[in-house]
Amino acid sequence: MKKDTSQTPPKIAKDRSQFRQLIAANPSHFFDVKKAAPKLGGPPSGNTTYEELMCVSYQPSLKLLHATVHVKLANGFMGELCGDGSMEYVQFYIDYGEGVGWEDIGYAAFNTHDIPNFTDCEDGPDKPLSYVVTLPLDPDTNCCNKPVLPKIRAILSWESPPTGPTDPIVWGNGLDRHIQIKPYGFCMNAFLDFMFKDTNEEWIMPTSLKYLEAKKIELPPPPELELKDMLQLYGSPKKGKAAAASMIVEPHRFGFKNMMSALNVGTLNPVLIEQKIAEWGSLNLDWVGAVTELEKTSGNTSYEELDCIGLDPNTDRLVATYRVKRSTGYSGDLCSNGSTEYVAFWADWNDTCNWTYLGTAEVAAYDIDEIPDDDLHYAAELKVDLTDYLESCEDPKIGRVRATLSWNTPPNPANPDAVPYWGNRLDVHVHIKPGAEEEGPHLSIIGGIGVPYITTNTTGMTVTGARFAISGSFADSWLHTRPCPFGGRIQINGKPQNVGDRYRIMVRTVAGGSEQPVTNKFLVTDHLGFNHWIHADADQAFTFLHDDQNQFNVLAWWTPEGNELWQVRLQLINGAGIEVASSPWYRIQMDNTKPTAEITLDSGPCHQFVKTDPAPVVTGHFVAREPGGHFGAFALDTLPNSVSPPNPSTATPTTSETAASPGDSWSLDTKTMVPCGYVVRVRVWDRSIINSLPGLGYHNRSADDVGFCLLAPEEE
Repeated sequence: MKKDTSQTPPKIAKDRSQFRQLIAANPSHFFDVKKAAPKLGGPPSGNTTYEELMCVSYQPSLKLLHATVHVKLANGFMGELCGDGSMEYVQFYIDYGEGVGWEDIGYAAFNTHDIPNFTDCEDGPDKPLSYVVTLPLDPDTNCCNKPVLPKIRAILSWESPPTGPTDPIVWGNGLDRHIQIKPYGFCMNAFLDFMFKDTNEEWIMPTSLKYLEAKKIELPPPPELELKDMLQLYGSPKKGKAAAASMIVEPHRFGFKNMMSALNVGTLNPVLIEQKIAEWGSLNLDWVGAVTELEKTSGNTSYEELDCIGLDPNTDRLVATYRVKRSTGYSGDLCSNGSTEYVAFWADWNDTCNWTYLGTAEVAAYDIDEIPDDDLHYAAELKVDLTDYLESCEDPKIGRVRATLSWNTPPNPANPDAVPYWGNRLDVHVHIKPGAEEEGPHLSIIGGIGVPYITTNTTGMTVTGARFAISGSFADSWLHTRPCPFGGRIQINGKPQNVGDRYRIMVRTVAGGSEQPVTNKFLVTDHLGFNHWIHADADQAFTFLHDDQNQFNVLAWWTPEGNELWQVRLQLINGAGIEVASSPWYRIQMDNTKPTAEITLDSGPCHQFVKTDPAPVVTGHFVAREPGGHFGAFALDTLPNSVSPPNPSTATPTTSETAASPGDSWSLDTKTMVPCGYVVRVRVWDRSIINSLPGLGYHNRSADDVGFCLLAPEEE
């Protein structure tokens, strides 16, 4: 690509260029001027001049949540690629629609920089650049007869992470989108619903068998529906959004796959066509009319539509977001085989105006009654190897990506310009982050953190500002600047050296322990979302798997106990089990010890206070400490939440340890509290990365509480 000198980058306003300083001086600086509150219960919205959240989607089989962000301008991102740049945060919330409201499920982030404007080989502008962030999500689910369609709220905020689902933001915006969760199987209640669906009788499960209602039934995959089954399924009105439009599914839609079995075979076979005419005629269906309608169908997006494409810089995955618009027309419900949405990807990494086919992703599609007004939003994704296209930070690498969505028949890999019958096509520009290929055997991720962000030659702790490899969220959940140790299960990831070759993961303590192989079984996920257990062979070794079999390049699960400093390396072996090559040793510091939590009332436990005028102030002491020196944070709160009591206050910063027992003081003003029984709780976290996962739930943690009663004054 060539630099575009015709556009003069806009002057950066003070509110953008000095954003950090203004917030540091006054956290409410922007909100005293602009209340970016959500409208009509929607997500907050700020200034989208520089960046904008465009799509939110979910891949049900891989259990990955995605957000697509467009970076629109060449500057305003705190420096060029060789500098620190700035951060784009996307915070996610989920609402299952059961009255609980928004639940915080975590955030993902990526690094942005000032990147000059370029024009591509077709003289098109490179902006916006399309980025994707990814967050693993293991949600609540149900049986296949009870679709789970939660709403996701995603909030993009530049440089300052969102603080709540409705709190105002300055730079960025929010979106609410519904997704579909993969069901966990065919259940007894689904079977009984099916058995009684055409009767007027209501079935009641005997009390002694109630436990079977949600019992998963292991069944072989259902057979694919034939044309006569499709006619029975779609020959009568269906419920759902826009009922008038979805009353009848067109024969050239529900019979599409049947038609393509005769039409998409290269050379037309008259005998096969005659057989199709007879088959359709026996069902009173018009084959010729359906063919005529299909010939007029090109890029039909009335059922599904591709909205976004982007590249995730944290995981090197291309992600396409598409929406399913109707409740019917997808070859069966969640308890059936349904149909398939195919998304094919092409790329022009070197700006030659020639497309290279990368691969095709598949996502299941089903009839789902009563889909939400904003449709259902799905992700199709493809892992890409960008090793050959890495450049230095002095030379920004911009590539073009094309994706084609096609229902029930895969796009032709040799024809990137083809328009599908059902679906559409999009092109975007993406930025490939700078880097260099690492030679020889090596590990890429240990404990969820990229190896370059761990001091593997000395302390075995993360470096300042280290982030998780998949989500981009910070290892230190609070300050982002402190080094973090590891604990629990350590997942080890690495790009296969050669598919089919064998390897061992070898470990030893730095203190002088003997070297030993890691032989624990571990779980991998294939490109269709199926999980498979991998076991060590007779040589205590494993075999490198293809990306299609191992989407996240997991090499081992290792669970060292205690708090020692360990070393780990990748060992390549030959057919005789003898080492032929090895990576360096990588140091990893473990910390599996829980922090200390203790809280007391100065007046003694279970004390009774009378709410007089002035109201009493309850006081006490608390201990929040971490014996290993890896303190994270503490939180003081008052329960029950149902009466919304204020939280205790303390002079101790939440990221600092208290003094040893009896600890530091806390106080609670009861002026706004209703008479009730209360519990004051202290929760303490260290900053160990537990089980290789991000979030408050994945640190060593402890809690303690103490109760008291607030009584109403006696009437005189």
